[in-house]
Formats: sequence, C-alpha cells, structure tokens
Amino acid sequence: MEKEKYTPVAHICGTVLLLAAIQWGFVAALILIYDITITKPLMVFFISSAAYHTAMAAFLLIQRKDFYNIEHKRFLLRINIPNYLSLFRLSSMPTVTLLLVLAWQYPIAIIVLVFTAIVFLTDFLDGYIARKTNQITRIGRYLDSMSDYAILIVISIVFYNYHLIPMWFLWVVIARLFIQGIGMGVLLLIKGKVRVESSFLAKTSIFSIMVVYGLHILSFFYTLEILNTYILPIVDIIASIILAISLAEKLAKLWQYSKLPPEEI
Repeated sequence: MEKEKYTPVAHICGTVLLLAAIQWGFVAALILIYDITITKPLMVFFISSAAYHTAMAAFLLIQRKDFYNIEHKRFLLRINIPNYLSLFRLSSMPTVTLLLVLAWQYPIAIIVLVFTAIVFLTDFLDGYIARKTNQITRIGRYLDSMSDYAILIVISIVFYNYHLIPMWFLWVVIARLFIQGIGMGVLLLIKGKVRVESSFLAKTSIFSIMVVYGLHILSFFYTLEILNTYILPIVDIIASIILAISLAEKLAKLWQYSKLPPEEI
C-alpha cells in the first residue's frame, strides 16, 4: 500500500486534539459549577493530560498502518466510530483520576459515577459496533487492550492513595500489566505487529481484580470483622496467584509469537 492511503496525519492529530478539548472542557465546567479552587491536583491534571494526549497522538502516528479494516482489507481514510469510542476511553483516564481525587473534597459523587459508567460502557460498545458493522481494525484491538489496562492502573493507584488496597497488591497489579505491556511492546518493535488475544485466564485475572476492589470498597463503608480479618487477606492472595499465572501464560504466548514470521502473527 502507498503511504498516502494510510489514515491522514492531520485527521489523527485533530482527533486527539478534539478528545483533549472535550476532557478539558468537561473539567473546566466542573470548576465553574462547583466553584472548585485551582489547586495542585488541577494543575497536575492539565499538565499531565497534555503530555498524555501528546503521547497518544505519537503512538497513533507510529501505528498508522494499523488503521486497517481486517474484514474489508483496506486502510481507513478516517477513524471509524469503534476507534473513536476506544480513543475516548483512553483519553478519559486522566479525567477519571482527577474526579476520584476531587470526590473526596466536593459533592461530585454522582458526576463521578455517571462519567465512569459512560467510560466503561464504551468498552462494550466499541467491540459490539465493530463486529456488527464489520469495522474490526488492528488498531482497535490494540486500543481496546491498552484502555483496559489503563483503567485498572488508574483505579489501582487511586485506591492505594486512599488506603483501600495494600501496597503489595498495588505492585502485583502494576507488575502484571507493566511486564505484559513491555513484552507486547518489544514484540511490536521486532515484528512490526503483535497479536492481541484475551484468554479465559486473562479475563479471570481482570475479574479477580475487580472482585478485590469491590470487597475493599465494601470494607471501607462497612466495618465487618469477618471481611477485614479473614475474607480480604485470602481474596487478595488468591487474586495475586491468578494474576501471576495469567502473566506466565501471556509471556509464553508472546514467546511463541516471537518465533513466527510477521505474516503469521
């Protein structure tokens, strides 16, 4: 394929800029409505969000060749709706982090709930729309996987910051996602692409994390001796074991893919 048949650079950059503007506009509206003082978290948000969206744009430009419709076997001239939804989910990570922090100081619990629900809803909609309309793309698979990991990392850090999970479990989650991400990144650099698959064990590991977080939230609002003394420590350990086994499975698959020629990945 000729280079000019790839998704235009200007369209990719414009899309990321639009997503950033939506996030910043939403936060600016909250500042005005709830009379939020311009504090350090807000300054950190705008600076980190700008850097984050710049990195998003850089990644998308590097992976321009993956804006490729697998069903129709052609490159996208414009980013399709499923990819927009995945990019919105990724774009929302700094905003979700800020909302979770501000919720401890301002009455925005409903806003946090609704916004987070919308973000999680896109995780279902992007794949559903892509399958129903034959718009499955290589980049869509990457974005879906990346956004899932980003959500878990963000929530894990915030939960630890508010003492909802122990430090060792935070590091287990980060190590699980970070090591897998490094492995996929290395394979992507070597082979030019990487196969994104979700096994039963991988889904189980994600589910185990959400169970742990749900129980820790429950323990935060309700003091139950049996939960805090017996159930939580056991569930934390079981989830950690599942995460370790899942990581071993993923690394084994990446090693197998590294032995294949690029066209078979």
